[in-house]
Amino acid sequence: MESAPPPQDLRRERWLVLALMSILLYGVYYAYNAVVPLADAIIKEFGISRAQYGLLYSYYSVPNFLIVLIGGILVDKIGVRRAGLLFASLCVVGITLTAAALSFKLMLAGRLLYGMGAESLLIAEIKILARWFRGKELSFAFGLNVTAVRLSDVSALNLGAHLPGWTGSMRMALWVTVILVIIGCAAFLVYLRLDRKKEEGTGGGEKPAPADKIVFRDIFKYPASYWYVSFLCLAFYSMIFPFVAFSSMFLQKKFGLSPEQAGLYGSFVYMATAVITPLFGLFLDRAGKRATIMLFGSLAIVPCHLALGLTKFSPLLPMIGLGISFSLV
Repeated sequence: MESAPPPQDLRRERWLVLALMSILLYGVYYAYNAVVPLADAIIKEFGISRAQYGLLYSYYSVPNFLIVLIGGILVDKIGVRRAGLLFASLCVVGITLTAAALSFKLMLAGRLLYGMGAESLLIAEIKILARWFRGKELSFAFGLNVTAVRLSDVSALNLGAHLPGWTGSMRMALWVTVILVIIGCAAFLVYLRLDRKKEEGTGGGEKPAPADKIVFRDIFKYPASYWYVSFLCLAFYSMIFPFVAFSSMFLQKKFGLSPEQAGLYGSFVYMATAVITPLFGLFLDRAGKRATIMLFGSLAIVPCHLALGLTKFSPLLPMIGLGISFSLV
């Protein structure tokens, strides 16, 4: 097993580690939604259809049916540092290729590489926090990480909508994304140095954990409740993320919003999530009722989509409602 530094030695360093991991997640996950406010510009530049743009957005997830499992095994086999460095490199190479691509196929390839690195990097990041934090502080650390991801989503939808106007180029907006990803991965490099120095100081060294034998038959032993929750998440997230992918175009065309306004309204989903999730977390810790809350959140998304699709009322409240339902599930 990897040697965990003694808790008494972490009073200062662990908060620096948390800050570095938050910077990492902010930079890496900014790129996830960076293409959303640029959808029309990407469609125009490459002469593609909206369906092809949807393919570009979804290519992030295509490899992760299998790659995330492999990434988790790699983290255990070769250690967090080396595996994390590999995943961070994939993120930088992938997002750089996305920004520099002169053809749609190259942009797809870049998005694919970026997705392969980003989701596996999250596994490494979770394991890092588990090494440096304990008990309630670990929950707090994970909560701040979620906040960093949601802030990156809000920034991508808002900043990305303004950058083409400020710079005069859709490409410059993509290169800003590259810079942010590099900054995030640079924070990871700083962590690697800190972690290595700490282990040298305590006489330890990172040793890959022995890999557990993977028996795929075990998935049939999971309780029914696990599968219910899994399918609920599959169905629910299918109503959130694809909508966000097309939200900028949808809000502009149906409600006559400017690209900047569409980016702002689209980000309300994540703004509401960033604010509401910690509050509901505290409530659930005290009151329980998790299944009831998940059911309510799943049902609450329906009137939000109906309001957006069938009425001409302001999209403000339905977009916030989507964020609240996202928080509940």
